[in-house]
Amino acid sequence: MFFESSMSNGTHILDKFEFENGNILENVEVEYVTFGVPKFDDEGFITNAVITFLPYEDRFSFFANAKEFMAMKNIEFNLNDFYFIRISSLGMPNSCSPSTTGLKYNFPNYTMLDIVNFKRKFLKEKFKIKSILSLIGENIGGYEIFTWACEYPDEMRSIFVLNSSYKNSGYRYTITKCFDYIMESAEDYYSDTYSMTSSRMLIAVNTLILAQYLPKNVLNKMENYEIDALLDVFNDEGLFKDIYDFKLQTECLLEYEISEDKLKNIKAKSLFAGINLIFYDEDVDLIPLESLIEDSTVLIYEDPIKSIDFSAYDYAHLIRDATKFLNEQLDKE
Repeated sequence: MFFESSMSNGTHILDKFEFENGNILENVEVEYVTFGVPKFDDEGFITNAVITFLPYEDRFSFFANAKEFMAMKNIEFNLNDFYFIRISSLGMPNSCSPSTTGLKYNFPNYTMLDIVNFKRKFLKEKFKIKSILSLIGENIGGYEIFTWACEYPDEMRSIFVLNSSYKNSGYRYTITKCFDYIMESAEDYYSDTYSMTSSRMLIAVNTLILAQYLPKNVLNKMENYEIDALLDVFNDEGLFKDIYDFKLQTECLLEYEISEDKLKNIKAKSLFAGINLIFYDEDVDLIPLESLIEDSTVLIYEDPIKSIDFSAYDYAHLIRDATKFLNEQLDKE
């Protein structure tokens, strides 16, 4: 996990949560992790809270080995200067989801704004925070950050987004639609008995998912037998996914889009970065942000990744820029 330190796991129960569409769930479970040390102002509000958002597949997170990397490279960064909070998103199996509630296909459809409001409600009930120091995340986690910063621009002082976009369009929309078509073809989707047919469908979906996490230069240089070996491991893990969780996640992503006009709502100091992934195009997803969002910077890293072994990735410049950005926000306090 990004910036692991002294970690504390917990679960919180919301009395109820109301969705945008009016549906209400009661006794809603929220799973969360905290690490670092909270600092307080004279009124008892936490001043150094950083909310982190990782992709749905932690294994393919560029920040996954950040702690070890910082230790090796002697980057000037004190983890205990910050209080990191990671909240499992609405719809994910560690929090309130179709699988954990047992509602399966009867679980309410939700939007990206619902996911954000789910986390906001949790923070309001669990922690005393007047202003969030930073929202920091990557990939689909970035979708939450864009939504949060546009809808509630006064609630955070900075955002850092890696390999993400303010809309699900073009290539991404087509692939996501393909996920949806595959799952809709499951004849037993509305059955109360989970079958191997559904599991095999998720293996097919997983094969497509893999493409969004790999840098272009890595995948294109791999031999087919190497790709097959990688898929074998990745698809074995896919057998443990739940089709109902994934189906509603997919439907949420298909509706995700933030207009360029709404991007102008963002007040937070913003840093956007990209590492040449297949799923994201810097010309469309990154470069326009600098002119659309005031007080924003865009960084593009050209093919820094040399291996499929994520622990061996050399992304010194990325971690250095991320930690420098967070330190700068803290220095403003």
